Order: sequence, then structure tokens, then C-alpha cells
Amino acid sequence: SDAATLVRILNAIEELPEEDREVFELVRIQGLTHREAAELLQVVEKTIQRRLRRGLLQLTDSLRDLIGDGRAAEEPARAAALPRTAT
Repeated sequence: SDAATLVRILNAIEELPEEDREVFELVRIQGLTHREAAELLQVVEKTIQRRLRRGLLQLTDSLRDLIGDGRAAEEPARAAALPRTAT
């Protein structure tokens, strides 16, 4: 059910290490930019990027059965992001 899925997602977020969870919540839930989160937490932006990536990787692993392996979904997005060349 949708409620059970939501509970699983929230639990997976809660299981993140505190630093990673804090960055995930600031950037992905509250919508802060990397720069804003860095200023708030008094760290450099690279630290925000590293913590967010680490948290997203852990969430992907924890929720893999809900999202599949992710590679199939990445390919169209990656192709769409490539610059078009004139033919």
C-alpha cells in the first residue's frame, strides 16, 4: 500500500547516519541549495555534496526493491542531458 511504502521511505531516511540525514532533509525535503545548507551547517559545499551522495546511495540500497536497480531509469535521463550535435 502507499502508506506502507511511505513508512518504509521515512524509516530508511531515519536510519541514515545523522550527518547524512541532516543534509538530505535540508536539501531534498526543505529545498535548500547546497550553498545554503553549507552555510547553515558551517561546512564547505563539498561536504554537503559528499554527505548527500552518501545518503542517497544508502537510501538506494535500502529501497532497491521499490525503485529497481536504477540503471535503466538513469540511461534516458543521461541521454537527454547530452548535448545534441548537428547532423
